[in-house]
Amino acid sequence: MRYKTIDELNPGDIIGEDITTAAGLVLLVSGFSLTLKSIEGLRAKGIFEVMIDDENSKGIAIERPVSKKTEREVYDALRKIDIEKVQKQASKMVDDLINYSDGKADFTVVKTLDDYTYQHSYSVGCLSTIVGISSGKFNMVELKNLATSGLLHDIGKSCIPPEILNAPRKLTDDEYKLIKEHSQFGYNMLRENYDLSSTVKAAVLQHHENEDASGYPQGIDGRRIHPFAKIIHIADVFDALTSKRSYREPMSRPDALKYIKENTHSLFSKRYAKIFIGCIMPYPTGSTVRLSDGREAVVAKNDAQAPYNPYIRIIGSGEVIPLSDTKCSIL
Repeated sequence: MRYKTIDELNPGDIIGEDITTAAGLVLLVSGFSLTLKSIEGLRAKGIFEVMIDDENSKGIAIERPVSKKTEREVYDALRKIDIEKVQKQASKMVDDLINYSDGKADFTVVKTLDDYTYQHSYSVGCLSTIVGISSGKFNMVELKNLATSGLLHDIGKSCIPPEILNAPRKLTDDEYKLIKEHSQFGYNMLRENYDLSSTVKAAVLQHHENEDASGYPQGIDGRRIHPFAKIIHIADVFDALTSKRSYREPMSRPDALKYIKENTHSLFSKRYAKIFIGCIMPYPTGSTVRLSDGREAVVAKNDAQAPYNPYIRIIGSGEVIPLSDTKCSIL
């Protein structure tokens, strides 16, 4: 299988994995042959990416870092704002990611859900946990609290009207001010929950704070920001930049990683930005890329020692070669 964005899909493409709503309703089943109408239906639902199965991706192994069952349960817990269930699923996520992780995140959370907030929260939870594992700094209890923090970081957005949260236009000053309240709203929702660690509550409150004190809601600097919040801040921005929204196109993963690097010290923790950039493969296995000579290819395999030089399968010829052998760059 391989990933395709909604704009890359063609009639006749075969769905490689069920596409579901946040509530668990199956929109399209694996094996379905897409039509122009079904593609437009997915676009209308806000589906960003699809897994497809074709000759160009045959034999390419895409690892799932977290089980499909756990992923589904996470969405259900977030949708119901079931904090106890979120904690349980966060624990399962950590177990899965420890078994998966080799220090490099050669995966992408495929944006096949019809609700950006839930998909984003799950992505941030996964990415933050990978960084936490790779840092070697946290024990199992701390890692599970970090995963919980990542999943719950945007819970305060449930207090914001959907028409503002999902507005396909530039927000007014008052609307933007309300959006910026979501971290405080989230903290207020969680602070009386005595089963939650104080570290989770701190991370939810502080995940938009910047190293130079230019963030919100408290305007504190890096010396006072909790490590969980520093990690989640990076994962949050990276996933937001690389996600398609109704009002803008997604940024490429390499460009998003460059943004993280360029804003280290001012926005992001130097320590955790370095770990994040070292963890995230810019071209995950199964992603479809366009070369500078106009050809398309599928990333067939990554080399952790040369993340910007993956093995690619040229679409059309089926040839699998290192990117360097093409004498091309990926656009």
